[in-house]
Amino acid sequence: MSSDILLQKLKMFLPNNTANKLLTDDVIFIEEGSVLIVRFNIFNELYIRLRDLPDFSPMYKSVFNEMITEFLEIIYENGGIFLNLSDNKIDIIFTKELIDKSREDIIRHSLKCADELKNKYGEFVQKIKDKFGIEFENFFCAGLSNGKFLEIIFGNEKRKERVVLGNVAGSAVDYSFRGRNGDIVVSPEVLAVVKDKVEYCKRKNSHIINKLNYVVETVNYSRDKYLNLKTSIIKSFLPEYIYNILKDNVDEEFTDIKKGSIVDIEFADIHEFVQEYITKVEGMTDETEFRVLTDNYFFGLNKLMKKIFRFSSSFDGAVNKVELSKFGLRVLITFSFPRTFDNDLTNKLICVEEINKICSSFKPLRHKIIHFEDQMFASIVGSEERSAYMTTSEITAKIDDIIEFLSDGEMKE
Repeated sequence: MSSDILLQKLKMFLPNNTANKLLTDDVIFIEEGSVLIVRFNIFNELYIRLRDLPDFSPMYKSVFNEMITEFLEIIYENGGIFLNLSDNKIDIIFTKELIDKSREDIIRHSLKCADELKNKYGEFVQKIKDKFGIEFENFFCAGLSNGKFLEIIFGNEKRKERVVLGNVAGSAVDYSFRGRNGDIVVSPEVLAVVKDKVEYCKRKNSHIINKLNYVVETVNYSRDKYLNLKTSIIKSFLPEYIYNILKDNVDEEFTDIKKGSIVDIEFADIHEFVQEYITKVEGMTDETEFRVLTDNYFFGLNKLMKKIFRFSSSFDGAVNKVELSKFGLRVLITFSFPRTFDNDLTNKLICVEEINKICSSFKPLRHKIIHFEDQMFASIVGSEERSAYMTTSEITAKIDDIIEFLSDGEMKE
C-alpha cells in the first residue's frame, strides 16, 4: 500500500493542528481562546430505538457520518479545532495561535459556531425523525468559555491523546450541563464581549444566548503539515490493533455490534491542578525555572497516563479516548473492541484493580472508576476530514449520571 494513502487515512484521527504541534519538542501548550462543549442525544436515542433492525449498523453509521460532516463544515468555517468526539458530545477549541485574530473576534466566532451548530442540529434531527418515523425528545446544549487554558498531549510512542485542561475548559463543560434543550450557556467573560450584539437572558447563575445580531467572515487558516511527520507518530492517536489492520486495508471500518466491556476512569480536581500551573507560569521569563516547574507539575501526571495506557494494552484492552467529562477528565478503555480475546472479562477485572492502585498513588487528583458489560456498537465514524473509532451503548449514555453517586476512590461494576 502507498504510504501516502495510509497517511491520508491516519490523519483523519488527529484533531486539526495536532501535526503542527507534534513538529515541536513540546507536549504542553498554554493557549488563549475559547472552549466550546456541545452535548446532544440523537445517537443515544437512535441506538435505543433502532438497534434491533437488521440493517442497523450501516444505517446508524451513515447518520453519524452525515451529521459529523455537516458539523465539521461549521466548525472549520469558524476557525475551530474538532478536538474530541463521542456519541453524545463534541469538544471544540478556538485558539489565537491558529486563527490569529483578536480575543473579541475569537469569542464572536466561537459563539457563532455554537449558534450554527444548534440550528443545524435541530434541522438534522427533524430530518432523521421524518425519515425513520420515530419520535423522541430532542436535547442540545452548548457551554462556552474563554481565556487561557492548557493543551497537553498525553501518552507514549504507542498511544497518545490530546486534551485541554484548566478552569476555562472545566467551566465550559459545567455550562453545557447547566442548560436546558436549545441553550447556549456562556461565561461572564464571553457575555461581556458580545453583550451589545446579542439577545440573552439570565437563569439562576447562567447567561443564555438567545439570538446573535452580528455577522463575521469565514475563517481561513493553514492546514497541518502531515507530510513532515512520521507514520509512527501519527498512528499513536488510535488503538494499535486498528493501525495494524489499516496499514494493509485502509477501507476497513471496524463496524461491529456485540457484547463488550468498558472501563471509565474519572479524575477530579484536574482543572484546578492545571490552573495553578497556568497562574504560576504567567509572566515567567526564566526558561530553566519554567522547565523545572513544568516537569514538577506534569511529569507525574503524564507518567500516570502512560501507566494506564500500558496496563490497558498489557491486559488486551484498548484506550478508546481521553476527554473532558462532568467530573473532570475521562479515560475510556474498551475490552472486546476493536478485538475480542477469550479472557476479556478476566483481564478487565485484573486491569481495573491495577489501574485503581496506580490512580490511588497519585495524590493530587481524586478518581472514580466504573466498569460494565453491555451490548455495544463500534465503528470508525466521521468524514474524510475528521474521524474517530467510537463505541456506544445504552449504559455509556448514563455514565455522567452514574459517576455522581460514587465516592472518591470507589470502583463500581
